[in-house]
Amino acid sequence: MADLTVIKETIDGLRIGPCGEYLDRCKPQTMGELFDIMQEYCKSDKRRRRRIEALNYEKKEGTNQWSQPKP
Repeated sequence: MADLTVIKETIDGLRIGPCGEYLDRCKPQTMGELFDIMQEYCKSDKRRRRRIEALNYEKKEGTNQWSQPKP
């Protein structure tokens, strides 16, 4: 299969989201470019999910960096 066919099918198969939208606008020319872009978005999404989980944990516990013990 040609690289461009694989790239097109990969982009068409992605869910709507930041990575899919970016790839739709700026189509990569090689499989290496496609892999690099998708890997960068994957790392970014994992960091975002970790931050959200940490915020939810703090909210559940009722503690965060701004809360202070009440006298």
